Amino acid sequence: MVLIRETSWKAAQPGNGPDELQQLQESIYQQTMLLLPDSIPVNQCFCSQINDNPILHLQVLEQHPYTTFLRLTHELRSEGEAFSEPEAHIRMYHDLRIAEVTSFDLRRGINRIAGPDLNPTAVQRIHWRQNRALYKWLDYLLLQGHSMSTMKVSAEPFMPELAKQASSSGVKEFID
Repeated sequence: MVLIRETSWKAAQPGNGPDELQQLQESIYQQTMLLLPDSIPVNQCFCSQINDNPILHLQVLEQHPYTTFLRLTHELRSEGEAFSEPEAHIRMYHDLRIAEVTSFDLRRGINRIAGPDLNPTAVQRIHWRQNRALYKWLDYLLLQGHSMSTMKVSAEPFMPELAKQASSSGVKEFID
């Protein structure tokens, strides 16, 4: 197993400059590449389970010549209900060999990190915090043993919130 440990930016605080953020994003790219199987089509879903740990789900949301958008989440169960946590949406830039988090939230899959009501310093601080959290989670996943060899093709994406929401609103037939 290959582990990537980048320590130069770990002590860095948001605002120390774009070089540290780029190093962090390069590390995230390298970690993510260790999880991705070769030749992955759009909307392909994979899952990986190591021992009795929660199942890791990876879905290719979009793929373009130079970018890939991924969704990465753990399937957790409590009292018979399944839920995903954390949930990360990752944008990979293959030509630059960097990856960044576009959404990382412990409770929701979409967390807006920019808008007219946030100043640029606040947005940068949020972006740093989310990218560091993603780096630590990817490091944890790799230490657990997840890799491209443990990723198996899954029939469909794991989206418990969508299934629960659709069944409660009476539109279940649209996701079946």
